[in-house]
Amino acid sequence: MLTYADCADYLKNVYNGINGEINPVVPAIRLVLTEPNPNAPKNFAIAGSQCMMYVEIRLDNVFEKFNEARLTDNQIRGGLLFILAHELSHCDQKIIPNKQDDIEYIRYMEYTNNLNTLEFIKKNWNLLQLCYGTFEIPEMVCGSYLEQSKFYNGKIFVFPQISSIKEKVLDGVSLLMKEDIYANKYPLVNNMNLSIFVGQNLYDRFEIIRNKNLVCSHSAIIRMSQFIARAIYDYRKSCVINGDTCEMTLYLSAPPEYHVTILK
Repeated sequence: MLTYADCADYLKNVYNGINGEINPVVPAIRLVLTEPNPNAPKNFAIAGSQCMMYVEIRLDNVFEKFNEARLTDNQIRGGLLFILAHELSHCDQKIIPNKQDDIEYIRYMEYTNNLNTLEFIKKNWNLLQLCYGTFEIPEMVCGSYLEQSKFYNGKIFVFPQISSIKEKVLDGVSLLMKEDIYANKYPLVNNMNLSIFVGQNLYDRFEIIRNKNLVCSHSAIIRMSQFIARAIYDYRKSCVINGDTCEMTLYLSAPPEYHVTILK
């Protein structure tokens, strides 16, 4: 039986191999695996998440559920592969920020992402087994796809692929601002900055665009992704345009906490 450490090593190895392959436009720049925590609530619906170029796998949840289901080692490897590939595929997926609360839209996006994930695995099946060991994808990890497939009568949709890293970052900022920054007033903006306040104190600041060019470093993109992923439900915001410069500010009651292991 594979241990938690075995699963973590497997995910790291697969991540190093397929990151940038299933998601060639926007490769991830950090993988996060959650650690076992007996006091944390377990919810297998949250198997993983992706925000901009930041991917998190809830390995504590997944490992426990796989063991409860008495999956074989082959099924565990297949389940981990599917979950990781699914989240990496999201990196290249174009998502309309102001439709995040639309249940039908979310269903469609998850379905097209599952189609892209399964197509990648099918296309590379022999190579993936040669590199990472034999695997079998258990129904418990792709059950949502099977339900979605019935809903859409098995229809195949074109995967909505993002055009660039810049577009991905601006979509993430749009999600924070809860508005589409491609709206009419934003094409005139040449410079864009984001400030994070905790209480009355400046916690972090990012220069996102300067002279129409994306200037975020990888480190800044990771920090922005963490704020979007962790603090999106508990903040106030403001957005002011002065001339050709957009100043965005987030106000948090407390800094987000990260009980995770970071893998670069």
